[in-house]
Amino acid sequence: MFKFASLAVFTLAALPAFPQANTTVSTAVFHALLSPSHETPPVTGSNISGEGTIEMTLTRSATGDLTQAIVDFRVNYNAETPHDFTAMHIHRGAAGVAGPVVIDSRFGAVVNASGPGSVFRQNVLTDAAPLAVVQQILNNPGGYYLNLHSSANPAGIIRGQLTWDTEAANAVRFQASQTQLDRLEGMVRNIGRALGLIFPATQ
Repeated sequence: MFKFASLAVFTLAALPAFPQANTTVSTAVFHALLSPSHETPPVTGSNISGEGTIEMTLTRSATGDLTQAIVDFRVNYNAETPHDFTAMHIHRGAAGVAGPVVIDSRFGAVVNASGPGSVFRQNVLTDAAPLAVVQQILNNPGGYYLNLHSSANPAGIIRGQLTWDTEAANAVRFQASQTQLDRLEGMVRNIGRALGLIFPATQ
């Protein structure tokens, strides 16, 4: 029995630590109703509308500090007349206030938009300054807005304040939790096999 216990301790010590013990991953989802009338000043004579989603995949250290934020930008739009989209950002500012850019979407090439469509961009943040901004958005999303810019309206063509989308966040969080549980179950089974224990086959 003593030899078996020693072997078990040695085997467990040789295995890598579970990532969950050192970091946690969570998801925050925000929604924004985008309109030219929300711009400051309002944009007139443009028949375009949109719905925006900001999804943040957040990694925190064991002490709770943000170490990475993957920020996904998605806008579904309906442009009755052609528009050339040139940029997409999160700005700091309440409704009716034109504020500075705080998170860039890394937009890249111009998007020629006409009719219904969507645009998606992603930015991965690891530096302290942008991660601090992410935490500020989590604390007060209504103090920030999503803005889509065009060549004809470089200050912004449609914009909307961020609001929590708790239903989408819960769905993503549940899916991530299930994936982590599946991985944990596989790791436990591998440990059992390494110790010579017998686990029933998964039904």
